[in-house]
Amino acid sequence: MFSDETHFYLGHHGQEYVQRPVGAALDPKYTLKTDRLQGKVSLWGCTCAGGLGHAELYVDSLDARKYQSILSLNLVSSARQFWPNQHWWFQQDNATPHVAATSQVWFHNHGIDLIDWPAWSPDLNPIENLWNDLKRRVYAHHPHTMEELEAWIKVEWQATDLDFVSHICRSMPRRLQLLRECCGHKISY
Repeated sequence: MFSDETHFYLGHHGQEYVQRPVGAALDPKYTLKTDRLQGKVSLWGCTCAGGLGHAELYVDSLDARKYQSILSLNLVSSARQFWPNQHWWFQQDNATPHVAATSQVWFHNHGIDLIDWPAWSPDLNPIENLWNDLKRRVYAHHPHTMEELEAWIKVEWQATDLDFVSHICRSMPRRLQLLRECCGHKISY
């Protein structure tokens, strides 16, 4: 089971290019005034080659206590959905809430085996590909309020292509082979 958190923001994402005559860069007829939207919501989610696990939206920062609460509500039930009576392993990165002593105790008490994960290695985690796809789909709706943003995140999480999820999770052997070939350096995946 692969997991991670990502953040969604209200407002414009990306660059817009405008063709205008030379020297007219600041001419008002070639500029667009927009209201600056502000707001942020975070999403914890998990996935495996079998499909999407549960996801949970949250605001504010993630500390160990909140992380363990999210895990309690979502992780075990997600794993049981895919491996009802089988052993499974859990991948998480080395974010402070993940490696906190209380989180390690939580995993131990719930009988969850963790995969050792190298620091600063998002290129290895297939959920990063899912985040990229999910953000593209959510932002395509141009949400203007936090309620709209959260609603579109939920809609698009449920609409995620399960073949895509399976593909990115099953790419792990290839990712690891590329990592070996690159002597542990970043891979483009």
